[in-house]
Amino acid sequence: MNYKISTLFCRIYLAILSFHIVYKAYVNSITTDEAYTYLEYVYTGDVFNIGVANNHILNTFSMFLTTFLGETEIFLRLPNVVAGLGYLLTILIISQNNQFKILTVVVLTSPIYLIEYFTLARGYGISSFLIFFGCFNFYVLKRYKYSFLISTTAFLLASLSIHIYIIFAGLFVLLNAKNEYFNNKRGFLVTILFSIFFGYYVTIWTFIISQPGRPLFGAESTTFFSLLENAFGFVELFQTENMISLIVVYILFLFPLFMYSSMPSEIKNLYLVTLFTLFFLFILPIIFDKPFPIQRLLIPLLPPFLLTFVLSFENQFNSYPKFVNYLSILFSIFLSLNLFLNLENKSTIDWGVGIDKELLTCEKEALTDMRVRMAEYYRLLNKKDLTTICK
Repeated sequence: MNYKISTLFCRIYLAILSFHIVYKAYVNSITTDEAYTYLEYVYTGDVFNIGVANNHILNTFSMFLTTFLGETEIFLRLPNVVAGLGYLLTILIISQNNQFKILTVVVLTSPIYLIEYFTLARGYGISSFLIFFGCFNFYVLKRYKYSFLISTTAFLLASLSIHIYIIFAGLFVLLNAKNEYFNNKRGFLVTILFSIFFGYYVTIWTFIISQPGRPLFGAESTTFFSLLENAFGFVELFQTENMISLIVVYILFLFPLFMYSSMPSEIKNLYLVTLFTLFFLFILPIIFDKPFPIQRLLIPLLPPFLLTFVLSFENQFNSYPKFVNYLSILFSIFLSLNLFLNLENKSTIDWGVGIDKELLTCEKEALTDMRVRMAEYYRLLNKKDLTTICK
């Protein structure tokens, strides 16, 4: 496809998704988990309470800052909206130097779960962007003196939002330690000290929130066959609408596996960090008798998997432009259709259709059932105008 047409398509496509993220964050009513985070940690100023897994500390702290601008849904969700726009901007930068521009843009934005959590005040969107940025900085950009330090910092910050991704940060440091030690000894030493400090505290926090009796999201049991069938839970994150879309999603995860032997060393390194992280995410729950990660817990690991596909595809087929380019466009059509069929502005995958804000504010029964946190949030938000709104 013509370079100008491809570039224009990519910009329009990303602009549409940017609008969707901002618009949905503005119009969609609050969800239970968002309201709980605001009421328990942000409104009370108890930001660093690590008692339960619901408190994604980096996200909560960011919410605490943005609520100085306002306390409506858009301000609670602003940190994740910014992360989402940063994610899309990074994709645009990657696509500029990629032969398969449309495929790059579509693949990296294809999981509906990922796009959705950029519109919600939870830690998954922030964590996903930070891991993606760290991978982009180290594996896509030309190496500079502080590449290793900057990427490690991004991964550590991601783990402050979703603690289990300290595994990704740790594996990244371990698998790159030897080379980085000889490249920049001072920078390597700073990175290691930084990693030990944050790694220690994040690990302690992870054990605290996973103590017996405390709620943890995840699957209590699974089988190896079901994991293979669902690509270790990643297929569900695309919410595939038909068999063709399902096959395309399987290809996303199988292609790098079959192309591993022909990958350049840097792409292999990224793939190994990602694969080993996935391995430990499912092995550690067996060792410590904890729930297995499912659905939104897997979202931050999507960007490195998808980036591995994009980079390995570009490496494998950069000398076969015409035929493969048409095939990549067909591939992109199925993925983009699947995404847009799932986009909703006033509902979420995990919490369903948004409840009317006035109903939550005024109906007293809402304070005694499952809607209680949402109702408390809207009543607090509208406390000065309750008599007018609920007349």
